[in-house]
Formats: sequence, C-alpha cells, structure tokens
Amino acid sequence: MVAAALLTVAGPACDKAPRHEPPQREEPQPIPGRDAGARAPGPTSDLDAEVAGPDAAVPAPVVRVKLPRLSECSMGVWCAPAAQTVEFATPRAADFQGCPTALRMSKSGVRFPFDVMRSRTGAEHDAGKDLCCYTWRGRCRPVGALDDPFAGL
Repeated sequence: MVAAALLTVAGPACDKAPRHEPPQREEPQPIPGRDAGARAPGPTSDLDAEVAGPDAAVPAPVVRVKLPRLSECSMGVWCAPAAQTVEFATPRAADFQGCPTALRMSKSGVRFPFDVMRSRTGAEHDAGKDLCCYTWRGRCRPVGALDDPFAGL
C-alpha cells in the first residue's frame, strides 16, 4: 500500500517537461560571508597574466639522467646536466664551462674516476644544451691472478 502511494506520487513528476532556468547574469555575484556587500573579483587583464605566469611560481625541476653502469674493467662516456654532476665532483675538480673537471663515483667500494671531455662538453654547450660529458674507466684485474690459483700463496 505504501509502495503504491509512492508510485502515484512519483509517477506524475516524471511526466513533466524539464524546467528551463533563466539565463545567468554576466555581472559577478556577491560572495556570501562576513561582508555581504563584497563582490567577486573581476577577470584579470592580459597584462596581469603575463607578469604572474604559471612558470614564475614553480621552479623547473632538475633533469636527471641515469648513472652509468659501473663494472670492473669497463669504460664509457657519460653526459649529464651540470646540476647533477656537481654531486660527484672531487675536491681537486676545477671548473670548465660550468662543469667540474673531475668526478668520482663508486660501486661496491670500487672508485671510478671520471674526467671531463672538453671537446664534447664544448660542443653540447654550443648546441644550447647544459650537459657535461665525461669519460670513465674501471680498473681491470691482472689476467695472471685469474689464471694462476697459487698466485696469492
């Protein structure tokens, strides 16, 4: 009986045509709150948008590149942004176009020296890229120590 009453009440409401809202006014509406007379802020001018652009508030993230795969008896070239290379600079490193000239990385207690490649770093800077390029070489164990099991005795 209650369900039938609900259906008769809800039924005619579904058959009605949708109401059309009056068009919205273009002027700003008052902001409810403490000061009932306050108005919503007007649109900002193009000049304000240029001065306070979205990039001005948030600093650009530092781009990082993957570290080289360091292993015994290996070598290679590694290029990275100057901000990343400073983390690995040695105390004796000088400056070359904003790049430390000597880096040191280690893996499993083994140190790998990195020396700046002046020609490639200069070419990257000339191309408008802020990259520092380095050559590195891992130490190799003497071959005789691997072949002779009694070499350490």
